[in-house]
Amino acid sequence: MKRGTVRILGAGVAAVLIAVAVIVFLVNRPSSNTEPDTAPTPSDTENTPVPTVPAPVPPATGKPGRVKGDGSRMVDPFISAETASRTDITRAIDFSSIATGAALEDLKVSAQEKAEDGIVQVGSPKLIKATVTNLKERAKPPTATVRICLDYSTVDVQAPDGTSVKNRKAPQRVASILVLHEVDGHWLVAKRTFPSKPSC
Repeated sequence: MKRGTVRILGAGVAAVLIAVAVIVFLVNRPSSNTEPDTAPTPSDTENTPVPTVPAPVPPATGKPGRVKGDGSRMVDPFISAETASRTDITRAIDFSSIATGAALEDLKVSAQEKAEDGIVQVGSPKLIKATVTNLKERAKPPTATVRICLDYSTVDVQAPDGTSVKNRKAPQRVASILVLHEVDGHWLVAKRTFPSKPSC
């Protein structure tokens, strides 16, 4: 066989091998439109935490120093924030600007329980009286005790289905005692108790 013929045959075989390699590559190449092997499952999306934005609360307007008998300015922010947490259970309230210590923890627990149970307060209580019964300005921290009376006669409490679950036989005017501490220039509620006679 002549050398020219051998060269031609060799070139032909090489061309066939290259063509086969190209075809194999194209067949096995992943398509750009191929969907990912693992799609997110419903459980993955359900477990994604939903961010909550703390609802704005009124600033603590009661300043430290000599306080007269009327303590309404000292307790108004506390009452407003608690009412906000009960009337809109879908919003997270940052209670740290109006309460501290045991009162702060009580507010958080109460708000969480009502959100889980779906219990909603309709309407706001009216502050009838807030009397400063004790003031210790030289204590560390400065401490004030305020006895308050709230009127709940226009307030309703409703279950998730809208049914009223308010105890109509309970006193509509409720007394409580708030102990406040002066923290960074503001009066924060540190403790709340209820007298033996809850009505006022």
